[in-house]
Amino acid sequence: LRGDLRYQPPKYLAVAKLLFRTVPELYGPDTELGRWLRTRATVLKLGDTLFVHGGISPDLPRLAPELTALNAKVRARLADKREDYKDDPQATWLFATHGPLWYRGYFRLPRASSAEVDALLKQFEVKRIVVGHTTRDEIVSLYGGRVIGIDAALKDGAPGELLVWDNGRLWRGLADGSRKVLAPGDD
Repeated sequence: LRGDLRYQPPKYLAVAKLLFRTVPELYGPDTELGRWLRTRATVLKLGDTLFVHGGISPDLPRLAPELTALNAKVRARLADKREDYKDDPQATWLFATHGPLWYRGYFRLPRASSAEVDALLKQFEVKRIVVGHTTRDEIVSLYGGRVIGIDAALKDGAPGELLVWDNGRLWRGLADGSRKVLAPGDD
């Protein structure tokens, strides 16, 4: 949506070429997909779970404490280039490595501490945070089940996994149709 093509799979470039468009044009505000994506939340609270693409940095409650305002800010600045919001520290932070689109601090050093994860859960009144964006071989449960990483290799032809939520239990849905209980992981 922002024109950052550093991690674009070749098949997306091929589709754009077949349609005589660039990849950013496929997601532009004048396309059905682009309009729909611009209505989606950056961070979504659903029941007792927070869903986010990259992750929730421990700094988020201080810099963007309210989810409705955070989502509105991202939507409003989505088409802007970095230089367009250089005088807006909140927008600069939201689109940087510690913002909800890019944060990877549950998986990579320096990792968020267990206390920081607990503070985030308390701030947003949820039991868990579900994140994508950091590809793993399988769905992972971290911080005693308080953070779940669901980007499980569903790209580049790999079969991957899906998170299955059934009667309050979480499972790893496997490519053969079976599932395994998602065990709470360590901090």
